[in-house]
Amino acid sequence: MTSERDFKPNYSFLPKVLLLDEVKSTKSATDAMSFEFMDASNHELIDLLSFRRLYQIQRYFYRYSAAARKNVKIIVTDMNYAYPKLAKEVFPNAIVVIDSFHIINSVNRGFTKTRIRLMKELPTSSKDYRALKRYWKLLLKPSENLDYKNFKKWTYFPYLMTEIDVLDHLLALNPELKRTYELMNQISPSLKGLGDL
Repeated sequence: MTSERDFKPNYSFLPKVLLLDEVKSTKSATDAMSFEFMDASNHELIDLLSFRRLYQIQRYFYRYSAAARKNVKIIVTDMNYAYPKLAKEVFPNAIVVIDSFHIINSVNRGFTKTRIRLMKELPTSSKDYRALKRYWKLLLKPSENLDYKNFKKWTYFPYLMTEIDVLDHLLALNPELKRTYELMNQISPSLKGLGDL
């Protein structure tokens, strides 16, 4: 892994759009996670820091000139609560945007929690319980990618079915599961293709 000292950033310049993220650290880092930031226009790594505490990141960015920090207009990141505070303190002209990847992951995790909770209301010996447990990947597959033409044998189902048939059966087990699935599929397609700014 590249270390912080391998980078020679230009403290007079920062791009208009910054990508901020955390990555797993090496053994030499002070924290389990390190902090990295990139230029969104070309996805080039600007610097990799061996720490991720907010006060340390703020202190680091104050090495950059005021003009460089004012040049940053958008910060694209995950849902880390600290980054809006970082933007307010260090980048006076920037707004924080959560990238679509992290939003989709959060929505999928929410759906999975709902599936597991509702699944646990069923007897563990029931075929519906076992089907909900077995076909979790199918439930997370984007609805527009489901196969509605090819019939095949599915475990826990007595006859040949398409992916759509299996999905419809599983969603019919609980209205909340169906509503959550529909919401997940409304949110995710609207975010796909946005990528990082």
